[in-house]
Amino acid sequence: MRMIGRRKLPPINQLKCIVQRTRKQISSAPPNPTTLSDLSIPDEYKKSVCGEPFLLYDSFEENIDNKQILLFSTLKNLEILQNSYYWFADGTFSCAPKLFAQLYSIYSRYYKYKFDAIS
Repeated sequence: MRMIGRRKLPPINQLKCIVQRTRKQISSAPPNPTTLSDLSIPDEYKKSVCGEPFLLYDSFEENIDNKQILLFSTLKNLEILQNSYYWFADGTFSCAPKLFAQLYSIYSRYYKYKFDAIS
């Protein structure tokens, strides 16, 4: 970005607050739960925009060591991942919701396109 454009933008922390506030105003997302037992994922978040299953795995029923793993993807994205020569992975701790320790994403390059295959 050119310096002229940078000088007109508010500081990054202020931009983050604006984005968070706007998301809260336009989102119908339920509030973040405070315990794993309070976590209930609405059906609208379990399917993709095209109506395909999106929440492919939820370890809640197994309840191993009071930990929960959620796997979000579509069968088509898993197929693309399987047929991709290049995979890219990224794990972040700071972006994960408070109840979770980490958000881990796997991306693939399929022909010239990059896909978010698994989150």
